Amino acid sequence: MDIGKVKYWKHSSNTNFVLINQKESPLISIDLWCKAGISFEEDGKEGIAHFLEHMLFKGSDKLIPGEFDLKIESLGGSSNASTGFDDVHYYILIPRERIKESLNLLINLVFKPKFDINEFNLEKEVVIEEILQCHDQPDDLLNNIFLNRIWGNHPYGKSILGKEKSIKLLTVEDIIEFHESHYIEKNICIAIAGNLPEDIYEILNDCQIKYKKNNLINKNIKLKPKIRKGVEKISFDKIQFSRIFNAWRIETKRDQRILLGYEILVSILADGRNSKLVRPLKEENNLVESTLAYINSGEFGNLLIIETCCISENIDLVNTMIKEIINDILNPKDNFEKEILRAIRIIKSNYFFNLETSSQLTSYFGNHLLWGRINPHLELNEDLNYWKISNNFKDILKCFKEENFTFIVKKNK
Repeated sequence: MDIGKVKYWKHSSNTNFVLINQKESPLISIDLWCKAGISFEEDGKEGIAHFLEHMLFKGSDKLIPGEFDLKIESLGGSSNASTGFDDVHYYILIPRERIKESLNLLINLVFKPKFDINEFNLEKEVVIEEILQCHDQPDDLLNNIFLNRIWGNHPYGKSILGKEKSIKLLTVEDIIEFHESHYIEKNICIAIAGNLPEDIYEILNDCQIKYKKNNLINKNIKLKPKIRKGVEKISFDKIQFSRIFNAWRIETKRDQRILLGYEILVSILADGRNSKLVRPLKEENNLVESTLAYINSGEFGNLLIIETCCISENIDLVNTMIKEIINDILNPKDNFEKEILRAIRIIKSNYFFNLETSSQLTSYFGNHLLWGRINPHLELNEDLNYWKISNNFKDILKCFKEENFTFIVKKNK
């Protein structure tokens, strides 16, 4: 995997950097990561992490509202941000010769915000409208309902956008406190990838990164959250097909080899017409519109999910067949090494494909660095070779022996 030279470096502020020198890249990506996702929100302040992401673009001690985006665009670049369950990141794509100005703009935006009360009140309306629009997206709404049912009060069961009620109650002081408590040196790293200039370390040394002192003690996160077990059925309108979610609790992201094994497993389950689920459910019997298997991944808990769409009349039969397929995997009649090798080829290709651009590289290495994982790519081939031995799948298959959660959604007639 040719991804360029990867180096780790620490700024005088104790901010960790990862630098990926990829000379063929036409643009440089700068990606600032922070442990400030919704997992760190207090009860009653749901949505504050995402709201803060919005507010940081509303001005700083050197930038008026909207000026950051305009300046980045004038330098020939683009910018954006994203809030997740565990973290938030702010990223820009910029021509090589504009890296110094762009990096300083991003650092000023994130570390020196100016929370104007008028902008704060205007942005409340924007975020609330975003929440209301989500209710008009049945698939997104249904996915949120499912996650809430399975995780319960854990942050992973909440919407990243928050609730209309909690957003209305937020104050400027709440935003300031969240920023000062979470945007601190131990919670932040920066990834830069592309055709890096020769004076990159001089540029980094000149960065004015300063943190306010704050000793954060977070008591919100349950490190070993439990999931709901059993079966729940609901009716839901505005969907084209009924839905079955089958979900199992699996290992956390901290063991990358184990998580890779689960990625291979879901590929065996649902990648391609001859996969374990697609062949009997769709190709041979035409019982489903679609069936997917995927990992819902988080730093504090993961799910293996099988999501199937079908007409309501087929729900019971399809759910029974899924259970039989899982049972066959637990008690295989034949060695499935060929399927393992095929899945490994797919997974490996996906890694190649998803580590081609500078923004893909900063996303991958930045997120891993944030959570203390250094050089994650170096162990990838070794880990893939480990899973070529079918015997090694015994341990991860144990998750199917545990009681799972089945969420059945019938389309209203």
